[in-house]
Amino acid sequence: MKMLLRIFVLFFLCNLFLFPQQAQDYFPQSLGYVWKYKLIQLDTLNNPVNSSASYKIDSLAAEAVFNQLPAKFILSKAGQAETIKQQPYIDTNYINLNGSIANLYFKMMSFDSILANFDTSGMGSYITGLLSFYNTLQSFENWYAYYKFQQAVNSDYTIFQYDSTVTVDTLTLPLRFEIECRRLNDQFLATEIGEFTCKKFVETATLSYLVNLLPPPFPPIAVPIITRKDSVWFAPGNWIVKKLSPSMVVDLSLLNYGTYTIPGLEVNIISEIPIIVPVELISFSASSVSTGVLLEWETATELNNLGFEIERSNDNNSFVRVGFVKGKGTTTEKNVYSLTDKTAESKKYYYRLKQIDYDGKYTLSNSIQIEHTSIPLNFELSQNYPNPFNPVTTIRFSIPTSPDTPLLSKERGRGEVVTLKVYDMLGREVAVLVNEEKQPGEYEVQFDASGLTTGIYFYRLTTGSFVETKKMVLLR
Repeated sequence: MKMLLRIFVLFFLCNLFLFPQQAQDYFPQSLGYVWKYKLIQLDTLNNPVNSSASYKIDSLAAEAVFNQLPAKFILSKAGQAETIKQQPYIDTNYINLNGSIANLYFKMMSFDSILANFDTSGMGSYITGLLSFYNTLQSFENWYAYYKFQQAVNSDYTIFQYDSTVTVDTLTLPLRFEIECRRLNDQFLATEIGEFTCKKFVETATLSYLVNLLPPPFPPIAVPIITRKDSVWFAPGNWIVKKLSPSMVVDLSLLNYGTYTIPGLEVNIISEIPIIVPVELISFSASSVSTGVLLEWETATELNNLGFEIERSNDNNSFVRVGFVKGKGTTTEKNVYSLTDKTAESKKYYYRLKQIDYDGKYTLSNSIQIEHTSIPLNFELSQNYPNPFNPVTTIRFSIPTSPDTPLLSKERGRGEVVTLKVYDMLGREVAVLVNEEKQPGEYEVQFDASGLTTGIYFYRLTTGSFVETKKMVLLR
């Protein structure tokens, strides 16, 4: 029953979210006018979720009499940027302009098209109740004076109010459906198609549960289940240029079903539907860092991108997943991603990206190869070997790196200036073994003391703030 009540609420919202255009000075004058909108979902804190962007196109298609009033016929369709232009128009809205009043025709979507938005498996016994609720909403179909352009500022007026009951099995729900509107002060608004001084209205749609606390003739008390406040902006000659529907809290606590939140929606007029291209990979690289293999890649654009699986192989044939990085959905901005494979050993590997769409389709990148060598975490100067020696010995040292420094950042590519020098007992420099920039890694050099006499010598490693000196013995 809890699920059924939620679907009742969503039935109500499915039809209120239709936003037909609206009086004469604010409406386009010629047939064929096209509105393009960008729709952004709002989270529970009313922050925009840009990855959820979709689009809407309305077209002023005809003028004719509809249900006894001369009407503007507006065709409508909604979808993703890459498909909406090819989609057919699937809905029609009707507007009657009568002086300073814009009348809208409230029209229900078909029952089947609404059910298509829900998973109704296992709900066979509730379909009759849903149909009863649908028929109740359908009885509201009529012309209503929605927007009164000469209404006094900050004064409310009722668009409609109906009390009815919906019965499901043995449960009877007394409900009230009500829409009110208020005109606010005119507001300046900058949009993609221009700057306007707009008429602004706030619509308040409320679905309430009626409670009879006192016997007749006392009226029932309306306890709101859901209240939605939509702000609408009208620009001269362009009609609706913005609509804002904040997220809503549905309160079913009176029926012991708790509360839950429905996301909001922001609608803005735009000049053109963007042209979106598939995920375009600009670069993909691998490098050894102190914590493993750092993989980095950059995209120029993304389309319905759920994310990237990172796969690894020893032979460039059989690949296994080593991680996942979430994508940016749909965007035309460049994005840089990275992941460190911390399970990599010191050996040769092949890596590739598996880019996955929201619908499960995927694309594999070309593989890249890396001969991974573990990079030390600290500076280290090892004792020479052999020691004592005659006349050649080997000296090893290590240059670390900052963990996971992004390869695409400006910090990479800078090595450390390293010097490795040999001194005698008097502190005189007798050999320079290293004096150059070194990338992070492990190194070894040979010291040939053929021209020196038996004795104790010192070798010193210097790089940045790190200095370390060790002693070695030459025996002839």
